[in-house]
Amino acid sequence: MEAAVREILCSGSLDAASKRALFEKRLAVPPTQQAELIGALLERLDLDPAGGVSFLAKCIVTAKEALRGQLQNGSRLATALVGAGAKANSVADTAAVVFGRQGGAFVGTGTSVDLWEGLARLHGSATWEYLPPSPARAAAIRLWSRLPELAPPQVTSAPLARWLVQAEAPEAEKPILLKALQSAWVEQQAGVAMQAEDAFAALLQDMPGLASKDERRPSVEWLVAVAVPSSRSGRHSGASLWACPLLASAAEAAAAAAVEFLGAPRGRAALTFAWITLYTAVLGALHGDVNFGDINSEATVCAILRLLERICGLLSSKGCWRELATALLCIVVRWPDSGRTNKAFLAAWVDFARHVLLDLPDSRPEAPLATVIPILLAAVPAPSEPSETTSSSSASSLEELTKDLRARASGLTGALVGLTNLGNTCYLNSLLQAMALTVGLTADLFTLFPPQLPAASGACDAERVDHALLPATGAAVRATLAQALTRLFLARRPVSPTAFAAGSCFGLSGQQQDVTELARWLFERLGEPDKEGSLLERSFGGRTRVSIRCGSCQHLQERPEAFSDLCLSMAVPGSSAAATVTGDGIASVSSTAAVAVPPQCSTTSTTDLLHAYLEEETLAGYRCDSCGAMGSSLRRCEITRPPQQLVVTLNRFAYTKQGGQEKVDTHVAVDVSLRLPFKPTSDSAEGMEQTAASYVLYAIVTHAGSTPHSGHYVCLGRSSEVGAGDASEGVWRRFDDSTVSALPGTTTQEALDQLANGAATAYMLFYRRCDGGARPAAPRRLPSRFFAESVLAELPDDTEGFGGSNTSSVVAPPPPPLGGTGGSPDMQSPPGGPLGGGGGWVC
Repeated sequence: MEAAVREILCSGSLDAASKRALFEKRLAVPPTQQAELIGALLERLDLDPAGGVSFLAKCIVTAKEALRGQLQNGSRLATALVGAGAKANSVADTAAVVFGRQGGAFVGTGTSVDLWEGLARLHGSATWEYLPPSPARAAAIRLWSRLPELAPPQVTSAPLARWLVQAEAPEAEKPILLKALQSAWVEQQAGVAMQAEDAFAALLQDMPGLASKDERRPSVEWLVAVAVPSSRSGRHSGASLWACPLLASAAEAAAAAAVEFLGAPRGRAALTFAWITLYTAVLGALHGDVNFGDINSEATVCAILRLLERICGLLSSKGCWRELATALLCIVVRWPDSGRTNKAFLAAWVDFARHVLLDLPDSRPEAPLATVIPILLAAVPAPSEPSETTSSSSASSLEELTKDLRARASGLTGALVGLTNLGNTCYLNSLLQAMALTVGLTADLFTLFPPQLPAASGACDAERVDHALLPATGAAVRATLAQALTRLFLARRPVSPTAFAAGSCFGLSGQQQDVTELARWLFERLGEPDKEGSLLERSFGGRTRVSIRCGSCQHLQERPEAFSDLCLSMAVPGSSAAATVTGDGIASVSSTAAVAVPPQCSTTSTTDLLHAYLEEETLAGYRCDSCGAMGSSLRRCEITRPPQQLVVTLNRFAYTKQGGQEKVDTHVAVDVSLRLPFKPTSDSAEGMEQTAASYVLYAIVTHAGSTPHSGHYVCLGRSSEVGAGDASEGVWRRFDDSTVSALPGTTTQEALDQLANGAATAYMLFYRRCDGGARPAAPRRLPSRFFAESVLAELPDDTEGFGGSNTSSVVAPPPPPLGGTGGSPDMQSPPGGPLGGGGGWVC
């Protein structure tokens, strides 16, 4: 019979009608053979569930007794339910029809036990109580509702409560489970305390373990992982909305049990996880068409909101600030969508949110929570237009709440705090501050880490960065960069960039490094500058055309090149700059040419150096490939596509004849406004008539010291969102490791020149394009995970009444010992005070 069933179900040459006819022919046999055929069919429904179920329907008519006899075998029934997959409910309905109203006369205890044990075995579960959500389990519950004799053996309330809360379980089984659970409580004579215990156990069934030495204290990472959704779509698994009626009747007992939770091992984590799971269920009710059967849905949801509110008050009274902040983060990160909100519940939710987000923090103004509330509320989205699905009163109350919360929020302006020096890491800190000021880069970078904070308009921005163009080796670097930059946008005290520094090319070596080497290493991990759509191309990528023309035969060589920064020689225009030929035949100006210029009397500007870089020059010692002429070839570099942000590196370090390095302290006027000449190619999107791109200065990295590997780096900057006007637009600040200070008065061209020359000289300059070719500024939406981590990191580790320590990736390890690498011991300190001890200039 096994072979016959395979022949019918697996035949690809037969259509459904032919298969049905063949099965009917096979079924026209004596009852014994009918039973064998039906048994084989039940065992192999997985071969063709739809066809097999239709065959079972035929058996009800022509072989009902044989079918009933086979279904009395609980193990075979379990196999059929699993094999039927999405058709499992049809198998359950078939069984219910076969057994009929006299199910008890045909279904014995053995059938029930075999059914549930068989399901457990087929799903790899130890017992039926731990069956995972599946169509087969839902079908068995459906069959149980029609045939009480098929109830799980020795069923109790605890597993039913767990199944009811599981969000991924089919919705159809929820009403059945709730009624069965209520019946089990009656049979067990369970009071509200036991009901609350069952409910809390159900809410905690998926609680992840604590990776903390002190399990009384959940770490920041653990809290963030359970509070913030990790999927790109922002959907949350959490708990089913049916958790609401599960706890509604025992809300008072649950509130009392919450107090006991805090005194138990892992209790703070358990209570926080239960709160978040239950709030997720409320969100499901808020966004859905809720029907709890005979239970009043509105009263149920309101009871759960009151319970959540009481738990927040408990966390506040016990000084559990990180746990309370986690609950509040869960609210603002998972802000309800007013366009699809159940109007029956919205008013209650608004009252709940107003109390826990405004009234509760106001009642404890001296508490640490008060310092992070303005940051936390920055995640609240702007109010959207009321829709037809929300009543005018409920929509207006939500809009009023949103306005009140946003009025308390602090703006996410960014780059207002310093970075902790981890041991000669001022080079890294100054670069990170410049990156934080680069608005386009941060907006694009953050799109790589969804979900993000709710959009201001309620609509998500389309992703702009092509993920396929990002190098796989830089994934960890991009993550730690986004983490550090998010902290800079939110923190109210110096941030420790430990993770980014440890993963950088130099690590936490304790030695000073060249900031330009770090910048180029970082840029390589942001993509390629000539790949349209890469992170690097969108921010710093530009293109040039390098040409060599022989003055004798006019032979011309051209090649396109991509760049992420322009390295300008410090040779003052008009001086004799020797040229060398690289191995690929393209010559470049020798950096040693700048050494011959007396730094004491030389002066130039960024524009002068840029024009010198783009001017045609004679290549001494270069032989033409065509005619062999020596020294007559001319080299020219032309910009063909200007970058959105122009990074200019001033090549202040030249190699001496002895093999060392010497700094060129040429006075460079750092032009606040800059025009970059360019000549578009025929396929360029730029208009052919345009010959220069306009830029405005927004950041300067200065260096004080004699070599790039000793001294001190500082960043001077303002947001790159400033316009093309004079330097008074935007507040300029001095970012000196952990110290950030606003530059006094109006920062004019002359004032910037003084700051960029002297003991500390300009080394890297950052310009933003500000003409018609500039991309529109994209809204910056912070990654929810890093946002939550940053908020929690602002709270102290210790809390009232609770001991233990907390470990977090945002807490820096002790820095390595300070120490210089070379440098002159008699040099003056740069502005801002001495730099520290050691044999040379150190940070």
